[in-house]
Amino acid sequence: MKKLVLLFSLVLVVGALLGTYYVGQYTEKKIKEIVSTSNNYDMQIEILSYERHFFTANVITKVSFVDENSKIISFKIFTKIHHYPYKALLDHKLIFSDKAVTENFKKYFATENWFNFKEDVNFLGTLRGKLIIPLGSYNQKGEFLNSQPLTIKYQINLNDYAGTMHLIWGGGVLKTHNTKIKLQDFTISSSFSVANAALKGAANKYSYSLRIGKLSQRNSQKNPETSLFTNISLNGGSENDSEKSLINTHNELKIDRWQFGNDVKFEFVNTYLKVDIMKLYKPAIDILTTDTQNHQEVNMALSLLVKHGFIFSIPSFYSQTPWGSIDGHLDFTLSKGSVLSNVISNPYTLLDYSEWIAKLSLPKLMIELPGIRHYLYTFSKNGLLMLVGQKIIFEGRYQQGQLVVNGTEIGL
Repeated sequence: MKKLVLLFSLVLVVGALLGTYYVGQYTEKKIKEIVSTSNNYDMQIEILSYERHFFTANVITKVSFVDENSKIISFKIFTKIHHYPYKALLDHKLIFSDKAVTENFKKYFATENWFNFKEDVNFLGTLRGKLIIPLGSYNQKGEFLNSQPLTIKYQINLNDYAGTMHLIWGGGVLKTHNTKIKLQDFTISSSFSVANAALKGAANKYSYSLRIGKLSQRNSQKNPETSLFTNISLNGGSENDSEKSLINTHNELKIDRWQFGNDVKFEFVNTYLKVDIMKLYKPAIDILTTDTQNHQEVNMALSLLVKHGFIFSIPSFYSQTPWGSIDGHLDFTLSKGSVLSNVISNPYTLLDYSEWIAKLSLPKLMIELPGIRHYLYTFSKNGLLMLVGQKIIFEGRYQQGQLVVNGTEIGL
């Protein structure tokens, strides 16, 4: 019996040691893979040293980027890794090369340990991370900046590159001599998955959800604080058909309340906008979404995008205004075959490849608004707008070279 217990204990110890060794190797491999694929034009990441021992590892990583003044800013991340039989724990510390920058952050956050970033990765390839930035404040010579605590949490499967991310920020306040801007309750959630190229018809998917509780401003000490936006939500996502090299995107915007300036008369409530962009040529989008500074690459990508065509759609738009409700929709299709250089030299060539249908409904009371009164009267006289009851209506379509506005064909 004792021999059996000793044998079982030995198996556990050997298994734990092998697991610890595997986790150490796996963690180093994945860290180097992530760093090698994270470099771009604006940011460079390099591993200066990776000292792996059996139970621990020490890593020094250098991150460099160019600020808006073309100045190179760099910092180092010192990572202490602890290897366990089933996972590795990573604790990151950030140190700037410029001591003045380090001191400024220390003053702003009132602590040296303002960068609290921890990760763990298990032997199944699941990476989890959590970054916490504390409350920060700056007040000097009539300027005030305050930022609430920020938390970022994420989980990624390093084997199939699918994961989720959540950002939670309480907001912040910026005040100068005559202006105050306040942002409250900012959150972002996203998820993504990368398709297996071996699966026919598989697709890359990405979705996101953004929330802003309130955005307000005050232009002077005498004026009251004005709410510009209340309860903003932006949701959407994209799906990439790897077989056809096309991307379809869907986006929805909802705003409970927003207004222009300090005038409550220009207040809009229950605003909704849905935008779909379909059949975008993926190779072109891949170039345009990188940080390339090569103008030839950009022009080539735009040419490919126009050549392959796309569909732009606003299936639904509405808002409640002080003068009544606004609503409308738009469907625009650019067919394949258009040449960008021809469109630039002669925009009318775009008519040979495009079709659209649109409708817009405005409250009749808007025709008396200063600033747009002249345009609405002019468009009404020209037949581009028509009065129907208490509404100003525009209905139009362009199909097969024929333009029809409000039921009347218009020659081109």
